[in-house]
Amino acid sequence: MKRAPVWFTHGKSRERIHKYWPWGLGVAVGAMYWYQPEPFEQVRTASLYAIRRPVLQSTQWLEVRDVDPESMALDLPPDQIFGPLPLKQQVDFIMQALNEDNELADGYVTRLVIDHMDLSLDPPFLGDAFVEAGAAKILRFAVKDYLEQREGATHRFFDADRFLRFVNICANHDALADELVHQHDGINLLFKAMTEATNEYARVLGMRAVTLCAFQQAKDGEIEKKILDAGYLPKVVNYYRQSTGDPTDTRFVTLILSSMLRLYPKEAYQAAVDANLVKTTVNNLNISRYKGVPQHIRLLHDLEKARIAAKGGHDDPVKEAV
Repeated sequence: MKRAPVWFTHGKSRERIHKYWPWGLGVAVGAMYWYQPEPFEQVRTASLYAIRRPVLQSTQWLEVRDVDPESMALDLPPDQIFGPLPLKQQVDFIMQALNEDNELADGYVTRLVIDHMDLSLDPPFLGDAFVEAGAAKILRFAVKDYLEQREGATHRFFDADRFLRFVNICANHDALADELVHQHDGINLLFKAMTEATNEYARVLGMRAVTLCAFQQAKDGEIEKKILDAGYLPKVVNYYRQSTGDPTDTRFVTLILSSMLRLYPKEAYQAAVDANLVKTTVNNLNISRYKGVPQHIRLLHDLEKARIAAKGGHDDPVKEAV
């Protein structure tokens, strides 16, 4: 391999080359363009078309869809501007996207769940605004979609995990909880979803929904009776057995177990003994954190009272209280 000549790399010759080569190239290209301009026109046209085509496609996409000329908002807004919309408008957009089988509905429902998710037992922080906005329509759609009863549907929006997440923001409202339990066989539906769910925390969300439905039932003991009659108490104990010691993890399952033991001691106690509830409670008491200890102690006391009531031969909570 030879080195470049000295006149090219050193001295005034090198300076002249670097100074005048752009001018020489420009004169040569200009001469070629003057002699035959067609290739240059083709390159220019191709470059402009490469830039204009995406712009034209975007404009065509906007024209095909319904656009409000005043707000310039698309008929179905992207996720980025869905969140700040009023709640009533959010629900309307969700129902429109769900009915159109539009995949935007996935993001809409997720945003709604995130904005309203609560793992406490407090009243909803927005009051009845969620119900007044038309949440019952989404609930009815969610039940049909989860049970795969929508004809001609190409997209499933509510699998077991997403169904439980959405029901959790509905169960804290009296009207929605009542409709879920009495019109959609909600208790069986929730336990079915908890069985099919793949998310580890789904059991906590499911038991919270069951507990909230029990809190808001018109006739005390109706939900607990449904659970006992359907034979779900061993499943409840199994969910309790899977707890991690976090008080939020065990709060709802211990409440529903205590309620069953207090209202129906004879039936609940025997089923609880068969499901090894006593051993499960002691094990959870050993791993519980300080705020969760009273939950397990209360459950042990309810087990003892249920044992005594079951031996007494009566199952009337009012008579026992007297």
